[in-house]
Amino acid sequence: MGGPERRLSRFVDALLKNRRPRRFRASPDELAAMRAAARLRAVRTGADLPDPAFVDRLGRRLREELVGEPARRSLSRRRLLVTAGTAAAAAVAGGVAGAAADRLAPEPPGAPRELVPAGASWLPVMAAAAVPDGAAMRFTTGAVEGFV
Repeated sequence: MGGPERRLSRFVDALLKNRRPRRFRASPDELAAMRAAARLRAVRTGADLPDPAFVDRLGRRLREELVGEPARRSLSRRRLLVTAGTAAAAAVAGGVAGAAADRLAPEPPGAPRELVPAGASWLPVMAAAAVPDGAAMRFTTGAVEGFV
């Protein structure tokens, strides 16, 4: 089987396996064959139904979010490496932050501390009395949205 036939065969195989076909520059004849294969794939029985694996994954995600059903995830090599890398980065960042904090002069207790915006200005969003104890209130200043 030559180059064009092999590319077209891989395209049709990917369609039949519900996979995304690889892209390639097709000749007009190959393009016509690819369109015919896509039309034939679309008229197969059940082609209009969602993939059962997708429905299963979606159902699990919805149960996790709505019911709180815990996710049963297996520990893959990638997940282990990402977790170990994140832990190592957090340890390094903590060490650097601790060393930097040791070098800073401690502020005397009870000293007034003022938060000064750099290159910006403060905007009043609501009166402090309007915020109930233990509650959060949403505010909008046009470009900024937040909670008090």
